[in-house]
Amino acid sequence: MNLRPLHGAGFLAILLKQITKVKKNKKGTIVEYFIEDIGWVTKEMGIELAANGDVDAVIATSSAGNTFLRTRPSVEIVNLEDLG
Repeated sequence: MNLRPLHGAGFLAILLKQITKVKKNKKGTIVEYFIEDIGWVTKEMGIELAANGDVDAVIATSSAGNTFLRTRPSVEIVNLEDLG
């Protein structure tokens, strides 16, 4: 059997918790994230967890100055809003 050590973005994704669902308000804005092994958290808490390196997501800022989470570029789901 040929085993290779894990490294890079794939290795990080295994260690970090994943966002698997989102809740949106009536305007379609994400207000909560479902994080594996944690459950539903507010948008603000999700951003804090990502800032601490606990969640497999990156923090982004919209042109309007709003902070939100995005999946890492190497992840298949390109936009967390697609989870809603």
